[in-house]
Amino acid sequence: MLTLFAVFILSLPAYSNSALNTLSELEWKNRLILVKTDDNDVVLALFNKYREAIDERHIIWFVQNNNQLLSNYPGELSKGLKEEIGGYTVESDLGNMILIGKDGYVKSRNNGLNIESIFEQIDQMPMRRYEMQQQAN
Repeated sequence: MLTLFAVFILSLPAYSNSALNTLSELEWKNRLILVKTDDNDVVLALFNKYREAIDERHIIWFVQNNNQLLSNYPGELSKGLKEEIGGYTVESDLGNMILIGKDGYVKSRNNGLNIESIFEQIDQMPMRRYEMQQQAN
């Protein structure tokens, strides 16, 4: 399998130069998608394909494969964060994809990664509806 270390830097809100230590630091700023996979390339290609829609929905994603953690977060990821994300994905017997809302609560856990379904779910959230309304004005 091709070892790929790619960090896609998107037009995200400004972050400090210090490393991201916990997922809670992203609350009220971003929605999160956590994925545990055996094939980074497929997941990264999917995220790259939907880069604009991911940006629009303020999504930070993390892809875990063995000890490797990839993300579109524009800064450094601390070792503690890697362990926290590993706990979310490893403990889940409900699936290998987790969606966390801006409020910090888990919104869904699924086997596989159906990005369009995730977008539909996000677009039904009250905060996202407000964001879309603001963009229309």
